Formats: sequence, C-alpha cells, structure tokens
Amino acid sequence: MKNLTLIFFIFVSSFLNSQTINENTVKKHLYTLANDSMQGRKAGSPGIEKAAKYIEQQFSEIGLKPFNSSSFRQSFKHINSRSESKE
Repeated sequence: MKNLTLIFFIFVSSFLNSQTINENTVKKHLYTLANDSMQGRKAGSPGIEKAAKYIEQQFSEIGLKPFNSSSFRQSFKHINSRSESKE
C-alpha cells in the first residue's frame, strides 16, 4: 500500500508543473490504479506490471521525459533482513 501511495503522489505531483489538476482527473487515475483489473499490484505479479505500464503511458502523455533517456523505471536490489523471533 505504501508503494501505491508513493506512486500516486509522484504521479499527481507530475501534473503540478504541467497543468491544473481537477477532481475528475485524480479520480480517473486513482480508480484505474485501484481497479480489480490491476490484480492487487503485488510485487512480481502481472498486476504490478500492468500498473507500471499505465503510469509510464500517463507520464509520456503529459510530456515527461525519462531521466535516463530510455525508461521511467529504475532497477534496485532489495535485501530482506527480517529478524527471526525466538519463541
């Protein structure tokens, strides 16, 4: 949920520099990303890929350019370091 919230705020903030945001526009994007067709957007799922493609398409449509000139996506490594409880 935190990732979706972050993506949503980045998405909305991208509009601030280019156009006026209205309630209908925000609702359209929010409902699209929260729709069941996005299949929950769990990491590694087809739903997260579908959501990412939607966001990339919207970024392109409003005229944003990728930072690295080829993609809006960034790769990163995640190390899961949970501590195990001793019960």
